[in-house]
Amino acid sequence: MTTTLCLGLEAYRVHAAICEKHGDRQQLITWHALDLDKPLLPERNMPSATDPALAAVDTVLDHVGSLVGAEIRQPEPNSEPRTVPGAWRMDHLYLTLDPLPPLRVWLCALTPVWQEPAETIIQSAAGHLLGTTLMSDTVRPLEFVHDLEQAAPDLVLCCGGYDIATEMQPNLIRMAQLLGIALTELGPSFTLILFAGNRRAGAEFTRIVQDASPRTPVTEADSPIRFDVAAPAGSVHKALVQVRSRDARALRLKDILVRRLTPAASPYTFASNFARLCQLTLTATGQPCPVRNVWHGVDQRFDLLHPSAKPGDWRPVWSPGPGPAPATLGWPEPWIESGTVPLHRVPELAPIRDERGLLPVLAPLIESDPGGSWPMLEQEFGILPAS
Repeated sequence: MTTTLCLGLEAYRVHAAICEKHGDRQQLITWHALDLDKPLLPERNMPSATDPALAAVDTVLDHVGSLVGAEIRQPEPNSEPRTVPGAWRMDHLYLTLDPLPPLRVWLCALTPVWQEPAETIIQSAAGHLLGTTLMSDTVRPLEFVHDLEQAAPDLVLCCGGYDIATEMQPNLIRMAQLLGIALTELGPSFTLILFAGNRRAGAEFTRIVQDASPRTPVTEADSPIRFDVAAPAGSVHKALVQVRSRDARALRLKDILVRRLTPAASPYTFASNFARLCQLTLTATGQPCPVRNVWHGVDQRFDLLHPSAKPGDWRPVWSPGPGPAPATLGWPEPWIESGTVPLHRVPELAPIRDERGLLPVLAPLIESDPGGSWPMLEQEFGILPAS
C-alpha cells in the first residue's frame, strides 16, 4: 500500500486529500477544505508575513490527520520526536500552489482597436481587468493619476502602434508621459509596467517612464499585441503569467512549504492541473468536441474550451468572480464543473460535477497514475472511460 497527500492552496481556501493505493487501484480516503476570512497571503510589498498561510496549512493537515488517526506534519527542527500510535507515513506529496488572487491589471491602449485583443489576453492569463484608459489629447493627468490610485493595479499593460512606424506615435509618447506623472505622484513601487506596443518605440517609451521614475520596472514584450483578436500574443501572455508566478509573497511561501513538507514536492497550479486533467479525461472518454469545462475558485472562475481532442488545443478564459466572461459567449454548456457553482446559475448542471473542487488538487496524482486512478474517478466523480 502507498499513501499520497494532495495539498492545494488558493487565495482564500486550503485543500487536503489523502489517497491510498491498494494493489493497482487508487482510493480517496479523506479530504478537507478550510475557507478563510482573509487572503492567505498579505498585500503586495509585504512578502515576509507568511505565518497566516502556514497556520492554515497546519490546521488542515492536523484535521485530515485526525480523520485517519495519524500525524502528518513533520516535527519542528530540534524538537523532541513525538510518538504517535500507528504513525502515518507519506509516500508521495503533490502540492498545488496558487495562493494569490488574480493579477490586477489596468490597460492603457491607443484606441479601441487594440483594446479588445488586450482584454482577451488579460483574461487568458488569470488577470482581473480593473479599467482602461484610451489615449487621446482629452485624457487629463490628474484624472489618470486618480484612476490608478483608486484601482491600485499590480500591473499596467500598455499597447498600440504599428511596428512599421519609424517614429514614436504622439499618443504613445503621451501614454509614457502620463505614466511618468502617475508614478511620480504614487511612488516607484506602486506598480509594474508591461509595454506590448510598437516594438520600435519600446526603448523610447521606457526612457520616458524611467526618466520620471527611475526605479519603476518596465518590461517590453517580445512581440506586441496585434489588433487582430486571433493573432498570437504568446509573449504577452507569458509575461503576465510570470509577473504573477514571480511574486515575492508566493515564492517565499513555496520555498517554506517545499522545505517543511516531506517528501519534497514540485508545485503545480490549479489552472494547469485542471487543464491537463480535462485533456486526459477528454482523450480517455472519447467525449465529442468542442467541450467546455469550468473550475470555480473561491474568488475566480476558469473556463476552458477544447475545440478538439488534440493535446494542448484549449482556450483558457479567467473571470474575477462567479460569472462567465463575455469572451465565453457562444461556448457550449460545461461538461465538467469543479468547485462551488453559483446559486444564481440558471442552465442545467454539468454532467460531471465536482462540488468539492478536488479535481485540480488530485490532478497530479491522477496524471501520474491514470490507470490506477480510473476507479477513483468513476466512484468519486462519475467519469467513465470509453467503453
